[in-house]
Amino acid sequence: MNGGIFPGNGKLGPGIWSWSLPAITTCPGRSKECEKLCYATSGFFAMPSVTGTYRKNWETAKAPDFSRRMLAQILVNRVDVLRIHVSGDFYDAAYTAKWLTIVRAARRTTFYCYTRSWRDPKILPHLLALAREPNVQLWFSWDRAMPYPPRVRRVRIAYMSVNDADVPEKHVDLVFRTNRRSAMKFLGKALVCPHEQGLQRKSRLTCTTCRICFEPDRFAAVRRSNKSRLARNRQGKLIEVPRRTRRKV
Repeated sequence: MNGGIFPGNGKLGPGIWSWSLPAITTCPGRSKECEKLCYATSGFFAMPSVTGTYRKNWETAKAPDFSRRMLAQILVNRVDVLRIHVSGDFYDAAYTAKWLTIVRAARRTTFYCYTRSWRDPKILPHLLALAREPNVQLWFSWDRAMPYPPRVRRVRIAYMSVNDADVPEKHVDLVFRTNRRSAMKFLGKALVCPHEQGLQRKSRLTCTTCRICFEPDRFAAVRRSNKSRLARNRQGKLIEVPRRTRRKV
């Protein structure tokens, strides 16, 4: 890995590129809960080649010409969708402002990201500016160890649930589960990330095939379709059983 943006991983799938930074140290809005449970500090993310790449990316991000260099990578690779920060977050206002320059210059690319940096009053105005861009889908991340994020037009809220009893007390749009011992399509009234529902599926599900995080219309359609009930097949695996539709008379 030589730094820069990369095409999908096992979860993202082949159609989504990503850009990442070191976890935790670049996350000014982190909570004690997310720091303790951060997926980007273990497994694949802890490999020396990966941590070295993310440190190199961080140095690149600090350079005055970062916006130009990132835009060049996006254009050369003809990136349709870019997830900003599989690991890491918007670490200061200047860096966040650079992304605003990038997304405005790359209108054919869709950008999406999850961030807790809304907690930093110096970064928040730049995040709100990003959210107003038509090719950006911004999510404010939340968990039980931090204050509820501000409600902002065109910004959805994602909740990190630590177990099945950890139901968000306020409105959220999507739930990510860190402890997936049971099959679950909704937690409270919020849709659980389809990748984390614990269901047996006919085909492999990735962010590339799901697309709800960066296509709002798709999100609404998937939320409706997930209202089917669950049942066990002969092997004891939970599967989806579509609701019966009433016949018109």
